[in-house]
Amino acid sequence: MSLNIDTVINVTSTDDEPLPQFADVDQFAEVKPLNKYLEVAPPEDEITVKGIAERVEANKAAMQLKFEKKSKSEANYYKQKSDGKNQVSEV
Repeated sequence: MSLNIDTVINVTSTDDEPLPQFADVDQFAEVKPLNKYLEVAPPEDEITVKGIAERVEANKAAMQLKFEKKSKSEANYYKQKSDGKNQVSEV
């Protein structure tokens, strides 16, 4: 049974590096001699695991800063409320 594969396309990526013990294995060795192999450069805005991890870390830092600021503001609010400074007095 044939799968009727006309072309095998490999989009090169830094995320696609093989493990050291397999570095000498060419996974496309079977299709290269058949002229059914095409290697394509990745797009400029390639999404990589490293890029995602960097974005998550940056977002984590921003959220941590936001949380700390909000916590400080809430603590100050409740302190003032318990001191009676935020109570509305009737005229």
